[in-house]
Amino acid sequence: MASNKPPAALVRTLIVLTLISGLVDAVCYLGLGRVFTANMTGNVVVLGFAAAGAPGFSVTATLTSLAVFLVGAVCASRIAARVPSGKRARLLLTAMATEAVFVGAGAAVAFGVRTVGSGWPRFVVIALLAFAMGVRNATIRRLAVPDLTTTVLTMTLTGLAADSSLAGGDNRGSGRRTAAVAAMLAGAITGAALYLHVRAGVPLLAAALLVVVTGVAFSRSAGPAALDSADPPPAPAPAPAPDATMVDVSDAPQVTNNEAASRFEFQADGRLAELDYRRNGKRLVLVHTEVPVELEGRGIGGLLVSAAVDHAVREGMTVVPLCPFASGWLERHPDVAARATIDWG
Repeated sequence: MASNKPPAALVRTLIVLTLISGLVDAVCYLGLGRVFTANMTGNVVVLGFAAAGAPGFSVTATLTSLAVFLVGAVCASRIAARVPSGKRARLLLTAMATEAVFVGAGAAVAFGVRTVGSGWPRFVVIALLAFAMGVRNATIRRLAVPDLTTTVLTMTLTGLAADSSLAGGDNRGSGRRTAAVAAMLAGAITGAALYLHVRAGVPLLAAALLVVVTGVAFSRSAGPAALDSADPPPAPAPAPAPDATMVDVSDAPQVTNNEAASRFEFQADGRLAELDYRRNGKRLVLVHTEVPVELEGRGIGGLLVSAAVDHAVREGMTVVPLCPFASGWLERHPDVAARATIDWG
């Protein structure tokens, strides 16, 4: 994307998809035997419960979800590799269309059988939903919108707390983060209520239709054009941050490495953009990128990531891009990623 601030239409779309994740996983956990199809972190924990023999959990069902989710992610990634970087909106809409079809198919199965909680319907519905979620997750990962993975909230909640005024922060991103948490909760409540009162078919059909409506709304908004816009040229060189330790991190001298604060910095117009990192032996872990609103649209986020890569090369370090923006930016700029050893995790 053109800057660290994603298009408003894209943010709205991802928040709705987050709600759908809560809805789908509520049906899965309550109706398919304590298994998730969107939240794979939870699935790994559930697999541990099942492996230990805890009652009510199934190794087979959980492994089915995990395996088919990975297949969906692989398929989406292979397709994405063939889509030009300037066609990310098409990639997202294709993923949403795929999700609508597979979730709709799951709803059809649920309507056609007496129960989806056992036998072949259970595994068919798990597979359909897990494939859809795998496709979506792989696609959202490439968009690299901070705090909006649509399926997990751990880092979103962490950022909400760590950047809050209670922690001495400036509450940056609190609106988007709060909306994501609220959307997941609303989806879970809705999915659970519908499942408990009208069984699995209705909430799954509602999820499929909501994906369709959201996709159509996004396609008709300004979101696709903004999402597909090319990365802008770097901003002009500013003065360094006053307390930063100047380190030759790249061929762009305007980026400084504030080692005391463990972050790369770019200052312009009285505002500070930053890329937080931590050192772990010979690994440079990129944690979070933040660009003030006043500096958005100037390619500064990419400039920070590029500087971090150059620094890692000079220090003989491996880059670990945990930051969604940094990871997505490096995927879209393989020439920069090729400079260093990247641990994609």
